[in-house]
Amino acid sequence: MLHEIAKVRQYKNQPKRRWFYDPDGFDLLVWVDDKDKPIDFQLSFSNKVFTYMKCKLTYSVTDNAGRGYWWMAEILQQPSQKDRLTKNDEKEILTNFRKDAKDIDPIIINFVIERLLRYFNWE
Repeated sequence: MLHEIAKVRQYKNQPKRRWFYDPDGFDLLVWVDDKDKPIDFQLSFSNKVFTYMKCKLTYSVTDNAGRGYWWMAEILQQPSQKDRLTKNDEKEILTNFRKDAKDIDPIIINFVIERLLRYFNWE
C-alpha cells in the first residue's frame, strides 16, 4: 500500500514534491502546484519507470544498479525489445496501481491513471 513520506526535500523556485512509497510495489513522486494539484509525476516499480513531465509521458527502464543502496542513483534507459509492454503488462500496472494507491488523494490517483490510459491508448 502506498503511503506518503512526510519530509520530502523541496527545492527553491520549483514545484512542491510529494512522495508516496510502497516497499513491495510502487514508488510515486508527484509535483504539485500552489493549490496542491498535480502537474507532473514519476511512477516506478520493478525496473519500469513512467515519467510525466511538461505534458508528455515517457516509459523507461532502469539498470537496477542502485537497488539496495540509497546513495546510488539508477540510470534510466530506453526499453529494449524484451522490455516492451504487452496489454497484459498494462492491465497489471493499472490494476496494481489502483489497489496500492487506494488510500492516497483521489485527485492524484486520477491524474496518474488518466495519463497512463492515454499512453496505453486505452482511452
